[in-house]
Amino acid sequence: MSEATSILYLRGILNSIERYPGFYTANEEKLAASDLAFFAHNASLDNGPSNSEAFHRRYFEARRTKQDENHRAIIELRARRAVFDQAALLDQVTGGTTLVVHIPGAQVPGTPARPEFLKANVYVPSTVIREIESKGRINPVPEIVRMLIRELGVPTVQRYDRIHAVVSPRKDTVMKTPKSLPIVEGMPLAIPENSCRYLFYGRAVDQHPNPSSYFAPSKDEEDTQEIDEGSDTDDEDGGTRNEGANERDEDTDWFAQVSEIDPALYEGMP
Repeated sequence: MSEATSILYLRGILNSIERYPGFYTANEEKLAASDLAFFAHNASLDNGPSNSEAFHRRYFEARRTKQDENHRAIIELRARRAVFDQAALLDQVTGGTTLVVHIPGAQVPGTPARPEFLKANVYVPSTVIREIESKGRINPVPEIVRMLIRELGVPTVQRYDRIHAVVSPRKDTVMKTPKSLPIVEGMPLAIPENSCRYLFYGRAVDQHPNPSSYFAPSKDEEDTQEIDEGSDTDDEDGGTRNEGANERDEDTDWFAQVSEIDPALYEGMP
């Protein structure tokens, strides 16, 4: 027996797991996610830290030893996936829509706190996107996420960099600035394919002009229109939107593996 079909049945298996050889091996990822959920329970009730210039105590608990540092990256990856999975379960059970946007505070050293350098991991169900597009409307998710990167991501990174400089000052003050991220129009490809997980790139403010500015008449054109009042031909607004330009990013910024877990389970996974 390698599957559990209900919570009560699962509990019965875990209480007598020695009677079910192979269950742990066959369900290692699920059991690891349940371990994380145990420690995450009611974490959202903690609105700390009260000091705005300090990290949460769990930030330091995850960095007490070198071994903790090695474990931390896989814990962060598991935690994000768990949040996405719980959001998906909630949507599947309720028929609702949940949008999850995670923007890391820690960036590659030297990364400016500007939107064109920042990424966001996103969960959003495709059902609501199809509903919107079926009515001939433009999918609003890309612009919503980019707005959140600009308005929340930038101050998140600014705060992280400021506090981190006090907690862990660097000896090397001169750091090379990474290249800004490419511009991607529309929705990126899901990672993995056919999932509800996405990786979005931020965009500089001056790279996102108001489309109406392309069609606004200049002063010379306004003067010409006043002279040519007898013309019976009106220019129609026009334009195209490239929804098909997608770019897949494997986002391989993961670190070491947790020692209790087989690292092979996570090789090549987003």
